[in-house]
Amino acid sequence: AAGAQLVQCYSGLIYRGPDLIGECVEAIRRRREAPSRGPVAPL
Repeated sequence: AAGAQLVQCYSGLIYRGPDLIGECVEAIRRRREAPSRGPVAPL
């Protein structure tokens, strides 16, 4: 499973460019600030 996630990240960098990192950071920030809806799967 970890290998598949690494391939997804690598593919994202190819197609989205380095802006992908900032988008990921912003998405994680929004998710942390959102009201909790119970257990959340690990990232």
